Amino acid sequence: MREVAERAEAIARKAHRRQKYGDRDYIEAHVAQVAAIVARLGYNDLYVAAAWLHDVVEDTPVTEQDLIDQGIPADVVAAVEALTERENETRQQYLARIAAHRMAVVVKYADSSANFASTMLLSPYLSDADFRDWSHEYASNIAYLLPLLSETE
Repeated sequence: MREVAERAEAIARKAHRRQKYGDRDYIEAHVAQVAAIVARLGYNDLYVAAAWLHDVVEDTPVTEQDLIDQGIPADVVAAVEALTERENETRQQYLARIAAHRMAVVVKYADSSANFASTMLLSPYLSDADFRDWSHEYASNIAYLLPLLSETE
């Protein structure tokens, strides 16, 4: 399973190359943190793979079929698909879809936790409106997802 997580990391690093998170490298500033949180929570390498890939389909030209073609297991691709926000979708619809997939729940919990931490650390540099909106969104996601976290696998 470790090879799947390593393959996912390589795919994510290539897909997000040159993408920024503020003024920082997107992988190091965000994606690697999400993967590290999932691993620290004790989930297996398939969950870690989904964490590495959680924004790939949403933010890059990579498709779900590309992931399958590169040897990413179907359950990991299904989690990435559940985590990919869709146009004209409400927040409740998005979270309900995530709630139906246990791997997606874990990754979104880690994603929201990483985003919440970044929002707190960057607070002096954010507008009051962005700080309020983002901290509320990420805290709400964490509160919604926490009771849905499955036992580690």
